[in-house]
Parts: sequence; structure tokens; C-alpha cells
Amino acid sequence: MIFEDTFSLSNIGAKVLIVDDDVNSLRIVSEILKRHRCDVVTAVSIELAELEIEKSTFPIVICDWNLPHKSGIDFCKTLRANPNFLATYFIMITGQEGIASRTHAFNAGVDDYLEKPINMNELALRVWVGSRIYRLKEKQQEYERLKILTQTAVTFAHEINNPLSVISGYLELLANRLDIESIEGAELQKALRMIQNSRTQVGRIKDVVNRLVELKSIKTKEYSEDQKIIDLLQENS
Repeated sequence: MIFEDTFSLSNIGAKVLIVDDDVNSLRIVSEILKRHRCDVVTAVSIELAELEIEKSTFPIVICDWNLPHKSGIDFCKTLRANPNFLATYFIMITGQEGIASRTHAFNAGVDDYLEKPINMNELALRVWVGSRIYRLKEKQQEYERLKILTQTAVTFAHEINNPLSVISGYLELLANRLDIESIEGAELQKALRMIQNSRTQVGRIKDVVNRLVELKSIKTKEYSEDQKIIDLLQENS
């Protein structure tokens, strides 16, 4: 079916991987999705597609079932075994008909299923729906990560605040009981500075714990060449 200009969706804007050994089909689908502002990457084989997923993640994958060497089902199973692609919306394109084929595809992890010949407007609509589902899954995953982090932080706060309070209390007691008369001025000032520095460090630990407990989103920042840490200085709104 020829693409109709009257067909209108809000810009999809998703990153899409299309896998098909039919170069003409690959070009047509790619052009259609680019009209919806999709960032399209193409591959003519599963082997080339596997190279692409090593370089980037894709919210949407459109894949033909029958491909040389490896099938679309094989590729879907590969994606589902990769934690980075659990939320990816996988659309299978096939000439195979019948409930048995659909069942096989869905059991392998396929999310959507289109039989040839493909209505390009319908394909664009499926990609739009898939993109929305992917964003919802991302939000759900973010919520689950934040929930686990918050539970960990609350546990951490409970376990560490009591000993911190004891340490802070002893520092206060020590400062009050210093024998000012028997300690020379320089030594007294040194002892008081050490106590104050210890109080400051206790305060920093409490502040870190409070920021963890109050986190409302997870944002990271660079820590080292291959590590990131949670940004505790982010604004919580």
C-alpha cells in the first residue's frame, strides 16, 4: 500500500532497528518511518543486526521471520536474553499465517506480529504504540529501581543513624569535659578542632543518608573511566 500523506501521527521519534534481507522492503519501511522522525538503522541479516545491538540499544525492532542462517525467532530470543533489551518492542514481519505461527512467535518473546503484505500505515501505527509501551516500561523500571534504592537507603539510615547519634553525643560530652585548666592553649585548641572536625564528618554522613532517603529520581554522574555514581546533589522536586 502506498503511504498516504493524510495519515497522521504525532512524531514517533523512536530509534528503530529494521532487519530484512529484502533490500527493497528495507528501503520502503525505512523511508516510511523516517517520515515520522524515527532514527532508523537497517540490517540485511541477523549477523549484522547482532553487531548493531552491540553498539546501541533500540526501543523498537522490526524483523522478518525468514532470514538466511538465523531466523527472526532466533534474533528475538537473543534480544530477550540480553538485559539491555528486555523492554524492546519486537515486531515480527512474516508471510506465515495461522494461530500456530503466532503462538510460536509470542512464546519466543515477540510483542507484535504483522502478516505480509504489510499495510505501511498500520506498521507505522504499531511502531507508535510500541514506542509508547517502551516508554511506559522504562518509567516502570525507573520506579522499581528507585523503590529498591529507597528501601536500601531507609534501611541504611536506620542502621547508621543510631551509632552516629551515639558518636555525636560522645563528642559533645568530650568537648564539655575537657579540663581547660590543665591543658595548654595550643593543645586545647588542637583538641577542640579535632572534635569539631569529627562533628562535621558525622554531619556529612547524616546528610548523605538523608539525600538517599529523599531521592525522587535516579540520575548518575561520572565517577571514573568505567564507573558512574548516583548524583546526590540533584534537585529533588
